[in-house]
Amino acid sequence: MTRYDLHIHTVLSDGQLSSYSIIEKAKREGLETISITDHETIIHFKEFKGFADNCGIELIPGIEINVGGYYNYHFLGYGIQDFDKLEKYLLELKKANEIVCLKTLDLLKEKFNISFSAEDLIKKHSKTGVLDKKVIVKELIARGYARGTKEAYDLYIGRDAPAYCPIKKISDEQVIKLIHDCGGICVWAHPTLAKYKIGEVEHDFDRAKCQEIAKRLSKLGLDGIEVYGSTTREQQDFLKEIAAENNLVITGGSDFHEMQSGHALGCQELTAFDICQTKGKMEERKEIYNKENKVNERFSGQDKTF
Repeated sequence: MTRYDLHIHTVLSDGQLSSYSIIEKAKREGLETISITDHETIIHFKEFKGFADNCGIELIPGIEINVGGYYNYHFLGYGIQDFDKLEKYLLELKKANEIVCLKTLDLLKEKFNISFSAEDLIKKHSKTGVLDKKVIVKELIARGYARGTKEAYDLYIGRDAPAYCPIKKISDEQVIKLIHDCGGICVWAHPTLAKYKIGEVEHDFDRAKCQEIAKRLSKLGLDGIEVYGSTTREQQDFLKEIAAENNLVITGGSDFHEMQSGHALGCQELTAFDICQTKGKMEERKEIYNKENKVNERFSGQDKTF
């Protein structure tokens, strides 16, 4: 049986395996098509695309981006064409958030007597020369304060943890436009894991809330919704209905980060039809992107004197 996985993380963000190890693992486990969707970075895709080809693995360019605003949730971008443009934008956002990460280090010292040097963290773990929370998580794990990514966030720096300090995020509308402008499609990641607060009480996104948000996001240009992964059969059923109501493609993935999480590669429910629909939507977006670029190039080359 052909297997797929469109949601995987590596050491380039908050996973524990390299991209090469993930591709080799996918090959061993019989996967045909995968997407590595590291948080806020895609620039290294070209480095391991050739390796995936040699292994007989179809690798779709992907990324996961955190969204801020009244609700906090994640988007997945697939089929990105302009890696440099997307990476530049996200790198500037990371630089703007360095002061937040310095505050996080202060809170770790204050609340837990855990002392890290920002310079050492960047030198040891950062691929971009920028301090971010994923770098802090890697050091918490390396020093034995946490057994894995989830535990590091839950115990120390995640939402409601003692050393939590919120970073600046971009809005859902901005993320959708950014991904489209870079030639990709935008998919709402694991919608049932999103949360919202009424007063001080936190609630999961239920069917009604998912319907409400999906309708609004589809008007902003959302292309798809992640139905399969960390969802129950009941949740999958209503998410498929929401996808049909809003003309959204269906995707799925393991959200693999590390062996300790208990997740394995592969999304059993994701079908060849779902993959075909997703790739079709990616081709549509690529055509729009290419046409827009040709128009921009034509106008930029014209004499603008009047």
